[in-house]
Amino acid sequence: MTSGKHRGKILLKMKDDIGILDKIPFQARVNFDPMKSYIVTGGLGGMGLELADWLSIRGARHLVLTSRSGVRTGYQKRKLQQMEVRGTKVVIAANDVSKLAEAEHLIAKLTVPLGGVFHLALVLKDGSFLDQTPEFFKQVCDPKVEGAKNLDIVTRRSSSGVNHFVVFSTLMSKIGYEGLSNYSFANSAMERIIEYRRRDNLSGLAIQYGLVGDVGVSHQRLKGQTKEIAGTTSQTIASCLEVLDHLLLQQEPVVSSFVLAEKADAGTYPTNIFSKRIFDILGMQKDQLTSTQTLENLGLDSFSALEVKQLIERKRRKISTQHVRDLTVADILAMDE
Repeated sequence: MTSGKHRGKILLKMKDDIGILDKIPFQARVNFDPMKSYIVTGGLGGMGLELADWLSIRGARHLVLTSRSGVRTGYQKRKLQQMEVRGTKVVIAANDVSKLAEAEHLIAKLTVPLGGVFHLALVLKDGSFLDQTPEFFKQVCDPKVEGAKNLDIVTRRSSSGVNHFVVFSTLMSKIGYEGLSNYSFANSAMERIIEYRRRDNLSGLAIQYGLVGDVGVSHQRLKGQTKEIAGTTSQTIASCLEVLDHLLLQQEPVVSSFVLAEKADAGTYPTNIFSKRIFDILGMQKDQLTSTQTLENLGLDSFSALEVKQLIERKRRKISTQHVRDLTVADILAMDE
């Protein structure tokens, strides 16, 4: 071949009779059609923007990112500029896909055929189940469930063939989560829409992600701390994107991506630092607090409440989430005794 004396094409075949193919590691890679459009709802959020950048790296040249607030930060501007340098045209749309008419308008104004939808829009209204209201459920379900339903309706009408219809769900829809019952429900309902699509031989994938520790809503709430929830710990956005190649190519309608936490027995820790572990979860020092302050007064959120609950139950006894919220600083310090 190097001498140039051959004629025609050369075909190379591996000797599969000796099992060599089984010994060659490989990873299938997903690329996107530069002649099609890809919609990312919630596309300027933490995960949405990183996903859009990944799509651009993988060949997408027409992206539509929906956002309620538009471009607000320097980081968003830099990311969008990087995509444009690669040759990706990015359109920011304010369409609310939880309304069918706006979802239809979003599709109608595409300049090139639609190739895929990635649905990441969300709203959180956390609180104990007794404090939840029908309005809170509606506010959380509309962006996710109604948005997915409307995108399903309009993409079924598309003649271009939608290769990817992906919704970003949460592991909470499988295991539940105290304080976020409406959010868990919304994600579970969204997954059922994906199952209907697959039943009808249409593209569809729901990815149940665990806590994402460096971007997005979880990152904002965790304030950069590593948390352990239901036996899992925070994963990075790089980890989330790294597994996308595999997840987008498999055949199951609902899949999960999470990082298992290292198992630890709370009883093995010296008792005199048990309170410190709880204050570390809260991100506070005990000398900054007064003995009568309750954890709820200190701004205990749903993530931290569950982590404190799990820690106490591993060491001592069963305890309700409300009891955790009612614990005082003095109660916590008494656990060292």
